Amino acid sequence: MRSASDVFSRITHNGKRAWCPECDDGTSRKQGTVQINGEYAYCHKCQFSWDFSEEKIQTPRVEYKLTNTKVKVESKEVKKSGYAQARATFVAHWQKAIDELKLPWNDKCLDLPIGVRRDEKKNAQFLVICEGEKDVVTAYCNGASALTFTSGAGALPAKITLPSRYNKVYIVYDNDEKGEEGAKKLAKRLFGKKVELYVMKWEGKPSRYDLTDWFSDGYTLDQLLACCVRFGNKAEDIGGMRSFSPSQFAKTFVKMPEPIIDDLFFEKDIMGLAGGTNVGKSVMSLQLSTCLALGVPFLGFRIPKARKVMHVQFELKDESFKQLIERTAMHFVDKYPVEAERFEQNLSILSSGQDNVFTDKWEEMDANLTFDPCEVLVVDNLYTSTNKNVSKNDDVMDLLRTMVNLKNKHKVAILIVSHHKKIGEASPLDVSMMLGGSAYTNHLDGIVQLASSQRLPGLKVMKI
Repeated sequence: MRSASDVFSRITHNGKRAWCPECDDGTSRKQGTVQINGEYAYCHKCQFSWDFSEEKIQTPRVEYKLTNTKVKVESKEVKKSGYAQARATFVAHWQKAIDELKLPWNDKCLDLPIGVRRDEKKNAQFLVICEGEKDVVTAYCNGASALTFTSGAGALPAKITLPSRYNKVYIVYDNDEKGEEGAKKLAKRLFGKKVELYVMKWEGKPSRYDLTDWFSDGYTLDQLLACCVRFGNKAEDIGGMRSFSPSQFAKTFVKMPEPIIDDLFFEKDIMGLAGGTNVGKSVMSLQLSTCLALGVPFLGFRIPKARKVMHVQFELKDESFKQLIERTAMHFVDKYPVEAERFEQNLSILSSGQDNVFTDKWEEMDANLTFDPCEVLVVDNLYTSTNKNVSKNDDVMDLLRTMVNLKNKHKVAILIVSHHKKIGEASPLDVSMMLGGSAYTNHLDGIVQLASSQRLPGLKVMKI
């Protein structure tokens, strides 16, 4: 294969420019008129080109020419520049991309300037704020003024200024968690800027559905705007609490949480199970998960109906926990043959035994609950499930906040196993023994403490 040095006698030190052997008249120049791009070179003066590659080109190569892509004035120079041909080539490739990607765009998008905002007309009355550039083009093609931020749904510019001609703003972000959070964050920033705010509420649409999908499915701009909900006419929109009249309050909160275990554990509860080392906490929590999945009594307590349970433990190796299942859970399966098939249907066991312990596992559990919704989450145990120091109140409060948010998001009851503090002398069971202190125990809806009896070996005592 030939190289540039085989053709050009004078090449700049960086190898990017050369003096053209076809048209160089020998006058003094700081750099030559030939641009070298790897295996190819092109003279900007005489438009002569060179191909140093001896390999056969499989696809036709587009001839390179210096041409404008947007005409500003009509003149002889513009006509000579080759603009018309360049524009035709651009339009052809643009249309091919639209067809292959099945985008709901029309010829209007060919006139878009470079940037992230496009106004349909100078006296526009409303503005659509989208999550991405693709949606901006789609909105413009369908008659709406639109803009987006290049930082995505989660981040906003330090300063946001809206032109005075807009009196309504419609925020149409993607149908996913980040899109929903980003839309609320943006709406709060725009609140008080003397514009009516509306946020899109996607109903019955799949995850990650966006504005472009909307128009691809044949919906109109008017239908899109009609689906947006007014933002800022109630306190909770901007972070306040829901407000009710006494009668509204009574009509809203009618359904009482149902018992998961009679008189012990209820829907939306966070219950703690605590005990000393080797007292049998992991065995008891697995027995509880098994009984809930089967819908059979637990230590004499009635379980009204079978529940979908997710069990995660960080105490034992997965292989050791498998043996615990065989020795403990299967006892109940054999004892209740009629309900036995529910064991496989209702119990999910997460594989995480002694894997990256003392790191935050709650985000991973959040992902599992999103994929596999359950009614009860059993976590064994507290201090190995997090990187927080459960001896510090601030860290405990952060962890409790995570638990409560998870509970509310997935409408799940949580049983969390924890340890007792190391106490030298034998003493009666008391909540002050539990790791996490009062900041933890005061927030729990119920507490079960487990200990070995000093009177009879193998006997366990329980305090509720």
